[in-house]
Amino acid sequence: MPRNNDPMKAEGLVNLNADLDLADRTQRQDAAVAMRIAGATYPEIAKALEYRDGVDARLAVERALAQSVGDDDREKQRLLTARRLERLLRALWRKATDESSMEQLPAVRASLAIIDRYARLYGLDAPTEMVVYTPSRLEIERFVASVSASMNTDLPSEADIVEGEIV
Repeated sequence: MPRNNDPMKAEGLVNLNADLDLADRTQRQDAAVAMRIAGATYPEIAKALEYRDGVDARLAVERALAQSVGDDDREKQRLLTARRLERLLRALWRKATDESSMEQLPAVRASLAIIDRYARLYGLDAPTEMVVYTPSRLEIERFVASVSASMNTDLPSEADIVEGEIV
């Protein structure tokens, strides 16, 4: 059946995979998201999962992401990035936690970088509090007076003036 005659499309609703039931469509969308997370292009996803073209594959990915995070584009990108970071961390985790592995330290460094990026992505780090205090003029004068009073008092208060000739 040609898609141009599809009543769902005529109403502005794209009915991808109309021949599949809901469970199969959901499974196919999940596979499309997994391929996109792995770095596949939309045409590659379309070919592998038998979508008509890259546009339909992109719509399937976006629909699956929209169902999981809402309508905000930033949240869609955040979720996609988070899934990629989690996948990378899972790939490194075994080496990073294996004390006998020769590749442990590089894997630990890479894992920490991924964890740091994940924390920044979701704002998990506690904010740094910075307090700026500007003392008043009276407070400054009191401070100077207290420092002056605590200084060495053995110094003469006036210099002795001696008249004479230096030869």
